[in-house]
Amino acid sequence: MSSDGSAVTSLCPGASYTVTLSFPDKRLALLTTSPPVTFISPDPTTSCLGRMDLGGSSEDGEDTSFVGTFTVPCHAAGSTVVFAVTSAGSSSLTAKRWAQNQASLAVDDAASQQCAAVSEVCASPPAGPSKPPPAPGAGKPAPRAVSRRQPPPARRPPPRRG
Repeated sequence: MSSDGSAVTSLCPGASYTVTLSFPDKRLALLTTSPPVTFISPDPTTSCLGRMDLGGSSEDGEDTSFVGTFTVPCHAAGSTVVFAVTSAGSSSLTAKRWAQNQASLAVDDAASQQCAAVSEVCASPPAGPSKPPPAPGAGKPAPRAVSRRQPPPARRPPPRRG
């Protein structure tokens, strides 16, 4: 939703929005975005960008509705943000019943007519010290670095079912 409470069909870079997730029964939910948006509230999952744990992964946090606030990063202009939700209930009726859904919204250009007013923060470069002059020889290509990729960490086996 936009700041006036109306539903949106696209997003503006630099703008903040509210998202409401509603369920027919009490559930926990995980909301993820790709590319990541910046979640503001409730407290975002700091270790993973673009992810918000709704309900705090605790049965005490189950609810039929969750509200979150997020900001679209400036670099997302021209992309499409996919919002994906995975939810689960823990009551005897909903235990082990997982549900998933997703929606996609385009991110308009910050200079577009509908985004110009809300995307001011993306239109101007950030304030700060000016760039230093280039160093001598800066126009020459850098030597190619050779790097070895580390193997991925070993995955833990799934829990045993008993």
